[in-house]
Amino acid sequence: MTELSPPPPPFGGRGPMIVSDTVFSTDSVPGRSVMPTKVGNLVVFGAIEAKWLSLGGLGGALGAPVNNETPTFDGVGRYQDFQAGRTISWHPDTGAHLVYGSIGARWREIGRERFGYPINDESGCPDGVGRFNHFRAEQLQGKPEASIYWSPASGAHEVYGAIRDKWARLGWERGSSRYPLEAEHDEPGVGRLQRFQGGYFTWTPAGGAQQHNGAYAPPPRITLRAISDGGRFIEVQGDNFTGRQSAKVAYDLFAGGGPTTHQTGEHTVAVNEVGHIADRIRVNLSGLSGAQVQATDLSSGRAASASL
Repeated sequence: MTELSPPPPPFGGRGPMIVSDTVFSTDSVPGRSVMPTKVGNLVVFGAIEAKWLSLGGLGGALGAPVNNETPTFDGVGRYQDFQAGRTISWHPDTGAHLVYGSIGARWREIGRERFGYPINDESGCPDGVGRFNHFRAEQLQGKPEASIYWSPASGAHEVYGAIRDKWARLGWERGSSRYPLEAEHDEPGVGRLQRFQGGYFTWTPAGGAQQHNGAYAPPPRITLRAISDGGRFIEVQGDNFTGRQSAKVAYDLFAGGGPTTHQTGEHTVAVNEVGHIADRIRVNLSGLSGAQVQATDLSSGRAASASL
């Protein structure tokens, strides 16, 4: 027999609520009744039942169940899905809470209860625009908490770890960073990055979580390729430079294993309107063992390096 979440305190002797083709039950709480709904033989029980009834039961926003109460991945919690993609998730330490809509869809994409058990029903933000759920990863050491925030302009995105802690200390969505625009992710040359409507946060092991104002501009990047096209060249392609400005390309080409012959130099190249550079460095050495190139954005001072 499948274990169900513990029932709530007695409500006038109410037992499990059965919604089926042929059997309909009536809640024994005075003044409350349940209208029949044909969804097959399904059971709503215990703490999940109490939450469902508090939200209107069959006549509420959740409507009828679409499955029976089901164990979660860890075998500790339980969940039950209802119409319109709504889920009540329960854990003995967090209780039963509702997740739905865009937040619910994102929660399912990133692992449901593995990401965390909900510790509140989806709630409105103080600005009257956004919505949020907080979650707790009961299976992890320290039981870290995380959130998914949604607004019409930003969509639904998770916030967790040191970046969430910093964002929370600065006022959550009420602070200058406002709502998240993406999930936290690795960014080459930066560490961890998460963009928000009013700026962005970065995290590194050495510097921790830092808030930055303004839009995030990715660092310049370059790639190198040796080519033969009417001569021998090192082709340089780069992106994320300041558009319609200039970049300085400095190079060190070398040949031989010892003694080594070097060809060095630098010159300026134009950056096109989308921040791209394209350059060719002519190789004047009799052979080529390797190359080191650095391209510096002359507007921002940021540089990118690559080697062959």
